[in-house]
Amino acid sequence: MIKLPDFSHRSRPFNDLFSSISRTRGQRAEHQTSPPQVTTLEFVKAVLAQTTLPYPIFREAWIKRRKRSYPAQEVARHVDQCESFVHKTLYKLTLKEVRAQIKKYDDERIHALGNTKGKDCRPSIRTGRKEMNLSPPFAFAFINHRLLEDMERLHDFKDFVRFTSRNPEYLATFYCYHYPDLTLADFHENWDENPKLRGLRFRAGLAYYSFLREIYLFTYLRERHGFHVGFHIILDIEAKCDMVVEGIPTAIYIGENRFLERKTDITDVFGGQKTLNCVLNEQKTYGGCWVFSEMEMDGFADQVRATKSQPNIH
Repeated sequence: MIKLPDFSHRSRPFNDLFSSISRTRGQRAEHQTSPPQVTTLEFVKAVLAQTTLPYPIFREAWIKRRKRSYPAQEVARHVDQCESFVHKTLYKLTLKEVRAQIKKYDDERIHALGNTKGKDCRPSIRTGRKEMNLSPPFAFAFINHRLLEDMERLHDFKDFVRFTSRNPEYLATFYCYHYPDLTLADFHENWDENPKLRGLRFRAGLAYYSFLREIYLFTYLRERHGFHVGFHIILDIEAKCDMVVEGIPTAIYIGENRFLERKTDITDVFGGQKTLNCVLNEQKTYGGCWVFSEMEMDGFADQVRATKSQPNIH
């Protein structure tokens, strides 16, 4: 069990943790088909308003579920951070920017997986029933979106590693709370060289690539098809809604069956409403960041239009 320090004395806002990382604005395109937006907690409340779990009920269920696994103090901190999350930079990204970032990782010398492989998630970090995730996917998603907004540009994977190395308590005090064999000191070390963290490096690299892919799809639908696409971290990590496309809650699946058993059905929250399951093909590659084909994304755009034209569910 990791020994946690007491961080209750910290009063500075979460954004201040990123002050050690330089902020550099990326180049912005002068024109975007969909107008720039901002999404806040009010967007979440509006999306959930017509469900069987409007926000007050959804929030209570969210907190109750997290308290089964984590200390109440850390759950409260997590909820506060998510509720105060404002997405701005996400809506300013262009396809050109995202493609340029993805292309960087074609160079095997700098790709996000380093020299780690899936086998580094070895039996010594497995639970009795299933492979330990070292850190739940929502931890990676939260940090990646926080970095995007704080740095005001699409960050590199090295920015992710730099942040978690300089602020190890962020992962350790909540996301790795009940995982054995990890200490705060471990996070300061080279992840590739520390046997305890090679599995984490591998998963974090895959999560970063997944983040880039979803940003790519998000931007493609806005720029190429003129769709209004919304996102908020709460809907993503707690309602399994990867994005809201033309007002329709959408879940993204990679491959027909790979994630269907472990990913919560989006209709568990949005039952009775129009929803979309976007199933896209996985490419078998190692190292670089593969992306969805334009044919697939255009096909999904057709699916959006067809669903939008259907009558509402009552």
